[in-house]
Amino acid sequence: MRIRSILLGALLLVFLSLPLGCGPAKPPSGTITGTVKLDGVPVPLGQVNFINTDMGVRASADIDSTGKYEILKDQIRVGKYTVTVLPPEIAPMEKPPENLKDFKVPKKFQDDSRPIYTVEIKEGKNTYDLDLKSK
Repeated sequence: MRIRSILLGALLLVFLSLPLGCGPAKPPSGTITGTVKLDGVPVPLGQVNFINTDMGVRASADIDSTGKYEILKDQIRVGKYTVTVLPPEIAPMEKPPENLKDFKVPKKFQDDSRPIYTVEIKEGKNTYDLDLKSK
C-alpha cells in the first residue's frame, strides 16, 4: 500500500509539472524602434512593414504623429527583413483619418516586390530609422 501511494504521488508530480516548461520553444526574437522621415521631416501616420519571405513572416507597426514606431519582443523574429512604408489601414465602413492627405510617402517605398530597404533583426533591442528621400 505504501509503494502504491508513493507511485501515485510521483505520477501526480509529473503531471503537475508538465505545463510549467514542456511547451514548444519560441523562436528567438527582438524589439525594434525607430523614426520614419521623408526628406528629413517626420512622417505623421502610416505603417512600417517588415517582411521575411524566407520564413514567411511579417511584422508591422503603426507610425505615430511624431514619426515613431515600435515592435515589441515576441512580435518580430530574428532574421533579415525587407521594409516598406504604407498608408494607414482603414477598416471597411471606417472613416479615413483627417490627416490622410499628409501621407506623402512615394510609391517606391510601398512596393514589397521591389524593396529598397533591408534590416537585420537581432535578439534584444534594435533601432532602425528610415530617412526616405522623395527624389
